[in-house]
Amino acid sequence: MVDPASILAAIVTKLKAIPAVVTAVTSTSNIYTHTPNFPSLNSLQQTLNNMGSPSILVAYESGQTGTDTIAWVHNVSIYVMPRGDILSLLTAIINGVPTGDSMKFQDVEVLATLDCAHELSILPPESKDFGDVTFDFWSIRLAYREKVN
Repeated sequence: MVDPASILAAIVTKLKAIPAVVTAVTSTSNIYTHTPNFPSLNSLQQTLNNMGSPSILVAYESGQTGTDTIAWVHNVSIYVMPRGDILSLLTAIINGVPTGDSMKFQDVEVLATLDCAHELSILPPESKDFGDVTFDFWSIRLAYREKVN
């Protein structure tokens, strides 16, 4: 099984290499991972609640082996707290070509041990309530299958 932290780091590296994505979130420091760390940062929801705008958070959701294969499948979410046009940012992520690659993010191998994302979906927005104002943040769900020799 590929280390989930390596998968998250590789995805963040690819996102930071897409110029339109970096421009939309104003800095590479606004693209980061959620790494559970008991007890202080164990909650993904707590991390999501602390997201600033604009920012992108990459989180490991789950991993499993399939019934048709012994390869591990890793499910990752990219949470987006936009500033401005969310649909353009989602498109920039999915269709963006990381510097040094020749394919769109959705088709690129983030690690040599993983196939490109074999499932990709944009999920409905979730609301973040700040009392007098509410923001929606969006997420992209990706599934990566480990390569089998």
